Amino acid sequence: MVELLVVLAILALLAGLVGPQVMKQFEGGKYKTARLQVEELSRTLDVYKLDVGSYPTTEEGLQALITKPSAAKNWNGPYMRGQLPQDPWNKPYQYALSAGGEVGITSLGADGAPGGECEHADITNNAELKEGGTASILFYPDGGSTGGFFELARAGGGGARLRVDWLFGRLTQEPLG
Repeated sequence: MVELLVVLAILALLAGLVGPQVMKQFEGGKYKTARLQVEELSRTLDVYKLDVGSYPTTEEGLQALITKPSAAKNWNGPYMRGQLPQDPWNKPYQYALSAGGEVGITSLGADGAPGGECEHADITNNAELKEGGTASILFYPDGGSTGGFFELARAGGGGARLRVDWLFGRLTQEPLG
């Protein structure tokens, strides 16, 4: 009987030590899944643009990948099988088309609210310029990032475009013309 209690105590101790690490890996897997889904949606939107000539409007949203928008000429979809994916927290991905033609696809993370850190951080396909000209590119503990780019222009011309790779967080620089 005592041996059984000792074995149960050891198993409980191991579960207490291993359990949090397993949960941490599970949450990290959700981030990676969301980033991969955002990237796949981005690529699918590029195929849509090749056919139609432009990205869907914000109002048409990602649903344009499944159902033909009334204004879309040369639509050759559906561009995805089945329904649109939900993020790993069972919430829809946010889609927006900026006035400059940049596509934004975002998961609002575990809390479902904009911003946040760690498991609550937003996952997006590009960096957005915030007021004051600062760029928001998040770097994750696993080495990945939200990716994106921003430009540093000089008054007399020239400057650089800085790109951050979304998967590995690598920074590259290109000169501006």
